[in-house]
Amino acid sequence: MPLNLFGKKDAVTPTLGAAMLALVGATTVTPEMASAANEELTAMGISGAALITEAALEGLETAETAWNATQEALTTAGATDVAALAAERDTLKTGMATVNAALTAAGAADVTALAADRDKHKADAEQFGNQPGALGTSSTKKKADASEEGGDEHTKAIDALPHNKALEGHPVFG
Repeated sequence: MPLNLFGKKDAVTPTLGAAMLALVGATTVTPEMASAANEELTAMGISGAALITEAALEGLETAETAWNATQEALTTAGATDVAALAAERDTLKTGMATVNAALTAAGAADVTALAADRDKHKADAEQFGNQPGALGTSSTKKKADASEEGGDEHTKAIDALPHNKALEGHPVFG
């Protein structure tokens, strides 16, 4: 007697095959039993549905849980990486602003111009060699350039002023 799967008396009722009937009342279903039952479902024209064992279902659920955990970890790591990269970008922007301000203060358009200016000054320094201080001159001081005559008369006149006479013999001013 064929079993009516859908409870309709007028409908065409598929007949369960031996593999499907073997599943009725079974407490444990092996992968081979599920595969044979699926072949019978396909032979009856039922597509889009399949039977799986409890072990296969648990394996799929475990795999789904692991996949979800991995996706969450990747999302979290990605967010952390993005935040770290954004912070690094901001640090670099600040550094570039500092470098550009220093270049502007130095009167250079870019690092290349600043390096060329440095090289020019370095070449100038090497050209002058080991000369101490400012370059010397060949001119000499002549006696006529400075007059030391009459210095004693001025000193005597300053010493003779009343406020200077009052300080004579003072311990601080001698």
